[in-house]
Amino acid sequence: MAWHKLGGLLLCCGAALVQAASDSWREQQYASEIAQTSTLGQAIWLEAEQRRFLSLVTPSDRAEPKGAAILLHDLGEYPDQPTLIHPLRERLARAGWFSIAPQLPLREAGAPALDYLPLFLLASARIQAALDHAREQGITDFAIVGYGWGALMGLYFLDQHPEAPVAAFVAISVPVLDTPHPAGQTLSFLERLQIPVFDFYASLDWPEVKDHARERRVAARANPHYQQLRLDGQSHHYLDDHGMIAQRVYSWLARHAKSAAAMK
Repeated sequence: MAWHKLGGLLLCCGAALVQAASDSWREQQYASEIAQTSTLGQAIWLEAEQRRFLSLVTPSDRAEPKGAAILLHDLGEYPDQPTLIHPLRERLARAGWFSIAPQLPLREAGAPALDYLPLFLLASARIQAALDHAREQGITDFAIVGYGWGALMGLYFLDQHPEAPVAAFVAISVPVLDTPHPAGQTLSFLERLQIPVFDFYASLDWPEVKDHARERRVAARANPHYQQLRLDGQSHHYLDDHGMIAQRVYSWLARHAKSAAAMK
């Protein structure tokens, strides 16, 4: 979906979010496709806000995982998204990480990107359910890795749940939106976030990402654990080398996730 072409916001923006419902039919379609095609990890059903949703669990290749990574897919996609999410599931497992990728809420096909903002409350509940499941496996170190709008949903979750046991956050191609909606305030979220943040983007990324890189750096200037990286010659889809992206992610997590937990 070409989410860089932002549509109009249909709901009135106030001080609080009104929770919207996800498109159940689209979620079921994705779940059916994953059941037929996915061979990596295990599909499980979690519950949030009295609704079940699919999540993909990929155990670590090691007996004792280094930690758990919550992988958040891009706008309108699914938890085995070929762009970045599947490669991350595969390579993080090899690097010793347990991961869980929840199905984030969906709007109907073709819905304007900003229409997703009322779904962020539901997305947060699903992220919390994924964290709870990982904690039930006996894992104590947690990180969130979000891609595109998944990164923005992760930022919103962390802003709303500062007590969440998340040690580090990776934001891949996180957009900065032109909206007053409280769920779309990327810069304000970064201003308040104090855990380690790895903000990386592509030189040929969507305008909502690359044109606001400096603003994100400025917003996070009070966070000594914030790092930003631009990958030259790459587009938003990072088609050239998913393996290299995954390696950057787990190498950064190895340096920052546990140390952040120790600081709390």
